[in-house]
Amino acid sequence: MKHNSSRIMMFFLVGILFLSVSSVYAETAEEYFNRGLFYAGKGNYSQAISDYTKAIKIDPNYAMAYDLRGSAYVQQGNFTQAISDYTKAIEINPNDGGAYRGRGRAYYKTKEYDKAWADVNKAEELGLTIEPEFLKLLKGDSGRDK
Repeated sequence: MKHNSSRIMMFFLVGILFLSVSSVYAETAEEYFNRGLFYAGKGNYSQAISDYTKAIKIDPNYAMAYDLRGSAYVQQGNFTQAISDYTKAIEINPNDGGAYRGRGRAYYKTKEYDKAWADVNKAEELGLTIEPEFLKLLKGDSGRDK
């Protein structure tokens, strides 16, 4: 999805740098997270999910690992699991606008429009811009403006 591509690309580049200077074998939460970024950037979402999961097992409070695992689940069409991961990321870091935006999009996909609007509004409150194309879809499908 478009909203995740710039975040994933940024993290993908960091992941490439990390992999170029470290072992292929990850041991720390950060190493698994970075490897997950690398795989997500290559479109290998199953492996990215696996590595994010390993990072979370090592550090259960790794909000960004939940956030990006949620994004990987969205790419696979697993919106229920994505919502769960975004929710956990928000519990750990309530100021993560990206997690609200991602969860709002996942709620939209599950036709939970009131929840989608709540998350879109929260993401905007936290300073994120919501793509006009997505807002148009949400407005049309939900029958409301906010």
